[in-house]
Amino acid sequence: MVTSMINRITNDVYMPPFIMNKINSLKPFEGGSWDRKDIAIIIFKRLLRKQLLTAQNDCCAYCGLPLGETGKTEIEHLVAKGGPKRPKHVEFTFEVENLYLSCNLCNSPLKKGTKETLIYKDPISYSNCTFSIVHPRYDTPGMHYSWVVSAVEVLIQGISDKGRESIKMFKLDSTPHNEARARIEMSRRYKMLIDPPQIALINAILQYN
Repeated sequence: MVTSMINRITNDVYMPPFIMNKINSLKPFEGGSWDRKDIAIIIFKRLLRKQLLTAQNDCCAYCGLPLGETGKTEIEHLVAKGGPKRPKHVEFTFEVENLYLSCNLCNSPLKKGTKETLIYKDPISYSNCTFSIVHPRYDTPGMHYSWVVSAVEVLIQGISDKGRESIKMFKLDSTPHNEARARIEMSRRYKMLIDPPQIALINAILQYN
């Protein structure tokens, strides 16, 4: 049986108050605020990326694969901020609990892009919002996904509305995702077999009369 290949993010991201004060001084945010060259925004992004790498254990927040396994690493807005021409939920542009590192496969503009992920929006408190997809920090992946393993693929299945919507939005059942998961699972099983304690246990069982 394969263990869950997507883990909930539990580590907090800390942003120094003086940085957040600078960021908040730029309000009201507009479409395109994320791409401004203000020094506070540059520092914010650098600190965020560094902390998310640790918080996410170097894995994509959406598919759970190692960052770099399926393409370059990008900071992704779970609730879309939109752009200068078509702004969306700009109030959450710099909300740290709305920002995650994702692989290129999951963050492709042709997939998630600016698609709606909110069911209910509380413009004051992000944590009070309701989301249509599995939230990397608020939801437990094992309650939304299950896995089917073969020698060449590890298939993901949605067992909740959120799980099915996430699979559809990020194309988590694509061939590249399935094959990458299989490589990781086979590597994990191989390491278990060659682990010295495991070998000792197998030898002891074989020698038992």
